Amino acid sequence: MQQPTKKQRCVVADDIRASRELLLRWLKEMNIEAMLADDGQEAWRMIQAETPDLVITDIEMPNMTGLELLCCIHESSSKRINDVPVIVITSLQDQALASVVQKFKGTTAISKPLNKKLTQQVVEQVLNRGTVKEIYESENAIELGGAGPAISPTFRQLVRKAIRDQQ
Repeated sequence: MQQPTKKQRCVVADDIRASRELLLRWLKEMNIEAMLADDGQEAWRMIQAETPDLVITDIEMPNMTGLELLCCIHESSSKRINDVPVIVITSLQDQALASVVQKFKGTTAISKPLNKKLTQQVVEQVLNRGTVKEIYESENAIELGGAGPAISPTFRQLVRKAIRDQQ
């Protein structure tokens, strides 16, 4: 008799309740169990308690930003936690966003407002360890490695804070 496949689990961190609930619905449609956190600290506790298969995090959140959460994940002493793929979602518009997410070892990034079809495609590709580059036909996808020179003041502050906290 074949064992039932384990349901995949995702931690979603976003301080905007509507975004968390939207992602919860979309992930449920994909038969993925979602645990919701309203900031990076809560998400980090969830990740440490039971390592998920995926993390989706906003960047700009109180208490612990998404970039700081990425640092915690990739500096963890647990190889299982280090290997968790992370999709970054953000409403911040900046040409340097993709390269910064990549430097912080995020798997990929999607800009808000989120598009259901694109988001579900990215989640599926990331969970199946596929190449995410195939998905970048939508204006909502941020191609990693496609960095430009500009960086917004808000984004610059978040990057500096994450780097300071890392040291």
